[in-house]
Amino acid sequence: MRFTLLALAFAALALSTSSAQTLEEFTADPTVLAEAYIRGQVQPLDSALTGEAAENPISLLKLPKAPRIKAIPHWRKDGRALVDIEFSSSTSAEDLYVFLDSTARGWRISALRQFDLPGVYYQQLNHYRNKGERSIRADYNAKLKASMARGVTKEEHEEVHGTVDDRIFYVFNLRLASSPDRDLVRHFEHLRKKFEAAKTAIDSMPKSPIALEHDNEQVGQLLQYLLVKRAYHGQGPLRFEIAAIGGDDVGYLYCNDASCKPTPTPGGLIAYRSLGGGWWLYRTT
Repeated sequence: MRFTLLALAFAALALSTSSAQTLEEFTADPTVLAEAYIRGQVQPLDSALTGEAAENPISLLKLPKAPRIKAIPHWRKDGRALVDIEFSSSTSAEDLYVFLDSTARGWRISALRQFDLPGVYYQQLNHYRNKGERSIRADYNAKLKASMARGVTKEEHEEVHGTVDDRIFYVFNLRLASSPDRDLVRHFEHLRKKFEAAKTAIDSMPKSPIALEHDNEQVGQLLQYLLVKRAYHGQGPLRFEIAAIGGDDVGYLYCNDASCKPTPTPGGLIAYRSLGGGWWLYRTT
């Protein structure tokens, strides 16, 4: 989605804490320029912008006090680049995706994006904040009991609200979908062997445009364990979708050949981070 006022708080460090330098010192490398801009080290700031970013320049707001900033290159090809700026503290992190174009004057920032789910999902996350599987199960069973007291059968309740296992998956899947990149990377690394096993099983199946979901006899239970909502094994790379909500998608894909690699764009693929071995973390908006 387009850069919002709330996200502007993550656009640059306060200039008072930065040592401004001329733009030319940073334009040889897109990752260097992106980080320098975010740190407020470019003077004047607007000189680092082109395209959409220059036509609609952002107003810089002060960041939270003393955040840690890390610039992570995601992709670079044909005079275009994508850099993730990670803002982190000891307890949280957020990502800002910076698109850059190579110009006759060096690299310039052309667009900035942030991944956000609709507000209603964050409200649901707050409801289940700090709740583990036991608490989620107890919460579900209390609502089931209340429904049955009103004459609703268990089957009717499950038809509307899903089963207790559906609810547990929903909560943990939503937590993962709303996580910063660093946590999505950790999730994959912790379960890499399981993802490889799922890939091997899916590769043995005929390709189809129909998504593989939890009711699939061969990989359904494994997808659920991985907190993957569905997998796609048709045209294009093998894709494990964590969430797809209102056009905002996040997940993992496998592609070890240049012919199947997608191209990041500000209006589509906004995150494309290598996980090694042909695996990638992706986000779209």
